[in-house]
Parts: sequence; structure tokens; C-alpha cells
Amino acid sequence: MRSHHLCRFPTRPHRASPLFSFAGFISLHISWEEGIHAIQQTQVRVANGDYQARAPLAEENVLWQVAFSLNTMILRLERAAGAEQRTQAEVERLVQEIQRV
Repeated sequence: MRSHHLCRFPTRPHRASPLFSFAGFISLHISWEEGIHAIQQTQVRVANGDYQARAPLAEENVLWQVAFSLNTMILRLERAAGAEQRTQAEVERLVQEIQRV
């Protein structure tokens, strides 16, 4: 009788199989494409004045750190724009008060 050792899998593979590596590459490639697209769309919205826009990338995405930095910058721009509007409104109020005097 022959010994049957069909279906034996090593408990610790020395390297990833080519199929696994290819699947990982495809997954990473899709993740990059989706991340780049999301960041690009967010930049376009902000460039058009939409300071509510945020890059919606999860921490699992390879570009999450870039999206996080972009979102932080957008938040600061949003706050600065709000401060500028309040300052402009105050300047206009003061000008009107001065004109009444």
C-alpha cells in the first residue's frame, strides 16, 4: 500500500504562493485607485469652495494617512473661512457705525 500524503499543507509557509501574492496585488491596486479617486474628488470639492467635503477613507485604506492630513487641512481652512467671514461682518458693522457719526 502506498502512503497517501495528498492535501498536506505546511503549517508555516516559507513564502506566499504566487496566487495569493497576485490577489494581494489586485486588492492593493484597487485600494490605491479608490483612495486616489476619493482624495481627488475631495480636492475638487474644496477647490470649488465646499469646506464641508472630507475624504472618506477608512484606516484600512493604504492612503488613509494622506486622507487624514487632507481632512485636517480642510477643517483648518473651514475654520479660517468662518473667522474671515466674522471679521468681515464686524468690519462692515464698524464702518456703518462710523458713517452714522
